[in-house]
Amino acid sequence: FLLAAQRDLALTNVVVKEGRAEVLLEQEPDLGASFDIVVARSVGPAATLLPLAHKYLKVGGLFVVSGPPNPLPQESFEVVRVAMPGTRKSRVFLKAAKES
Repeated sequence: FLLAAQRDLALTNVVVKEGRAEVLLEQEPDLGASFDIVVARSVGPAATLLPLAHKYLKVGGLFVVSGPPNPLPQESFEVVRVAMPGTRKSRVFLKAAKES
């Protein structure tokens, strides 16, 4: 996915590294604290991944994590649509509804 996005968007200043995070850092120690963004898809709970991703991130970096599509938990959610300034597009988010 990320390699296709890099190619399709012609992102010449983007480096995509694939592999197990634990192993990549051992193989290439210079990767530590060198990334603006770390993306993880469907690889485990965010609480487990955060300490590992932190090793790769620059100060102020961003960690983006997603999992496989699952049915929504049995909680109440509010659908929030956010307009993207300068475009006709919007993004939809699920926000946990406050209990009354």
